[in-house]
Amino acid sequence: MKKKIAALIIITAALSLAACGKKEIPAPPTVDVSAPAEDKEEPAAEETKEEPAEEKSANIDPEDVGKYMISEYTVEKTTLDLDALKASGMDKTYLELKEDGTGTLFLYDKAEPITWEKGVVTIFETSEYTYKRDGDTLVLNMQGPEYTMIREK
Repeated sequence: MKKKIAALIIITAALSLAACGKKEIPAPPTVDVSAPAEDKEEPAAEETKEEPAEEKSANIDPEDVGKYMISEYTVEKTTLDLDALKASGMDKTYLELKEDGTGTLFLYDKAEPITWEKGVVTIFETSEYTYKRDGDTLVLNMQGPEYTMIREK
């Protein structure tokens, strides 16, 4: 009975995650409709220094960096422990947060690239999910289902 419930929960979670994907639509080409400039001298363009790496790292907590392996899965007041996760094939699930704000979510035998900043993981470039970390335990909330994960040492 537990295996059937676990399988039903996994299928429900997989379908909800698949529905979060995006379909890319290319932007229409743009046409320049401005009049040609006559011999006017244009002012020099201001130089701007872009510092995206530093700006991004300001939103990243170095304490969160690491690889977290699943230990529990909870959905609708039902919690599957590691033994039930092994029986259902979900025991390989992990979340890896790298120092540069990128990472990987390995879920349902598929590795998905992610980006992250403190408290938020972004999957498919548009789907944002929150997480909370307490010591070596991280809880990823995927809009209902929660993945409790323990940092690998």
